[in-house]
Amino acid sequence: MRTSWLLVIAGILAACGTQLTIAPDGDPGTAGDGGAEGDGAPAGDGDVGGSLPSIIPGAPCSGGGVCRLVTSRQIASIAVQDEYVYFTQYENAGAIWRVPKSGGNAEVVVPAQKLPSSLFATAADLYWLNEGDNGVAHRPAAAPSSIATKNTGSMLAGGQITAFGTKSYWTAPASEISSGGTVHFSDGFASDQTLIVSLDVPMAIAADASSVYLAMNNGTTGQQVYRFAVAGGAGDPAPQVYQGVHAIAVFALGAVAVASDSVMGHSLTFSGPFIEALEGTGSARGVGVVHDDVLTSSYFLTSDGRVHRAMDGVAGIAKTTATDCSDGRSLAQDPTYVYLACMTSIWRVPK
Repeated sequence: MRTSWLLVIAGILAACGTQLTIAPDGDPGTAGDGGAEGDGAPAGDGDVGGSLPSIIPGAPCSGGGVCRLVTSRQIASIAVQDEYVYFTQYENAGAIWRVPKSGGNAEVVVPAQKLPSSLFATAADLYWLNEGDNGVAHRPAAAPSSIATKNTGSMLAGGQITAFGTKSYWTAPASEISSGGTVHFSDGFASDQTLIVSLDVPMAIAADASSVYLAMNNGTTGQQVYRFAVAGGAGDPAPQVYQGVHAIAVFALGAVAVASDSVMGHSLTFSGPFIEALEGTGSARGVGVVHDDVLTSSYFLTSDGRVHRAMDGVAGIAKTTATDCSDGRSLAQDPTYVYLACMTSIWRVPK
């Protein structure tokens, strides 16, 4: 079975012009069996019997085209920091890995994590959630890169984490209990404070200097994006209602872009109206989004592994880039590329 699995991957990658390199212990193992969806954890509990699976690295990227960085399993979320793409492996014996942005061998940077899911990077810090033990973790970029963790005592399944400067924020959906969700806050990864309470299943989250943006049920027809001051208080809802919001990105001027099950849209002002960038069709849901303020563009990842670019102020899609990737999970960026995670691979795509 191992040989046939590798031959199938080799055939697919050869067809798209990508070299397949097998690590010395390169048995990729088998994928997990399903679990929480969205810009976070793939399905299932990912139990791999207490050992880390092998990684199949991509060949070093040549030129500036589409490039596969790594093949793995149960990839949940990615983030870019310095010259590396970091990713979480959503398994009971999971880990935080990183691979160079130019391609090459991946390495474990934080082992022994229980169901690591949502991951976020600033220039100075790396943050992630461990759904298996309700833990929130932090790792500075500069040496010594010691790991700090805290247990929130909350149900983090399906939650997301974000940060702005030294302030980190994460959602605790309370296992989809109506009005039982919270948003937590920590400055400098010190004490854990509850910033907002009594929320109806808060999920996707983003932040800027003055506000926290999050998606939650509006109690009637779907989900809305709400804006809260970083000091807490009452939320200001955007006018649109969405089905299944999986990711939010913030513009420099405080507007947002939203990736959801049905419609991907962005707004130059938070109050809207939102410009529809892409309407979801069939199983192609919006699962990730980033915004490039310099290029005035939002980039959306759909669940079929495609990256879509939409210009600010322009309805519809300005550019679409397809990759040989299925089951899209998470999206990150630097000034030149967007990086997309599928459940079993990570790709670099030029903007």
